[in-house]
Amino acid sequence: MTMKTNATRLYLLAGCSAAAMLGGMPIGAALAQDDEILVTAQKRAESIQDVPIAMTAFSGEFTRDVNLDDVKDLVTFTPGVTGNTFDSFIDYINVRGISTNDFGVGGDPS
Repeated sequence: MTMKTNATRLYLLAGCSAAAMLGGMPIGAALAQDDEILVTAQKRAESIQDVPIAMTAFSGEFTRDVNLDDVKDLVTFTPGVTGNTFDSFIDYINVRGISTNDFGVGGDPS
């Protein structure tokens, strides 16, 4: 696997984790299409409305409307997540005060 592929996977994982942990889009707007979001964070399926943590849900329509096609763009729409968005590559990502800038091969994955 190339380093670019590994970095892309890490960014997507970080973005999805951030989206799952942070508040943002109202739950009603996310479920307006009669879709049900199941959360398995506690090793059992629960409705997103029954889980006692804030979450952000992006619909496919929203991602198309705002042209959300990169983790760098995800940082813009996810509260509590920051990163260097000045160039085409995020040099660091920060989720609620916990950050990393070590995305190289051989870095600690935790």
